[in-house]
Amino acid sequence: MGLLTQLEFFSVFETDINGTLPSEIALCTSLLDLDLWSTGLHGTVPEELYHAQWERLGYLNLGRNDLSGTISTNIGKLTTLGALYLNDNNFRGTLPTEIGLLTLLETIHVDGSGLTGTIPQSLCDLRESDFSLHDVQADCAEPPLGENNVTMQIPQVCPLGCCTNCCIPSSGVCAPIVY
Repeated sequence: MGLLTQLEFFSVFETDINGTLPSEIALCTSLLDLDLWSTGLHGTVPEELYHAQWERLGYLNLGRNDLSGTISTNIGKLTTLGALYLNDNNFRGTLPTEIGLLTLLETIHVDGSGLTGTIPQSLCDLRESDFSLHDVQADCAEPPLGENNVTMQIPQVCPLGCCTNCCIPSSGVCAPIVY
């Protein structure tokens, strides 16, 4: 795969690749769109992807797979991204604050990703600035049941004014947020 340096579009969504994400894909430096949605990929995202010399990669879809591990702070190096889909995976940890370095980002979906914590303020700042981020989809924290099945209050994952769509993890239902 790494020999395909002039490859611009790689889309194999809804296939049954069922393997790990090859680090050699980072050698495809002409990529504009990389769509690996629902392909059965598992394992971690290779660090090489975050260091790839992609000068024009605008679309990265890793959604609906079985990817795990953490999202590297080096995600901030993918500065040409306009759309990023990490949803429906098994990541752990939080979304790094370096995500706010992606100033061309228009869409990000992290619902069902396994990530915890609050959406970084650096990402929310992109919504509040002159940048074009207009689609932020994340899980809203469901209140856990305490003793005697009494609902307990816990903070939302998405700060007020940041997310455009809120998803309920147990149902997978997402809906626009009206502020």
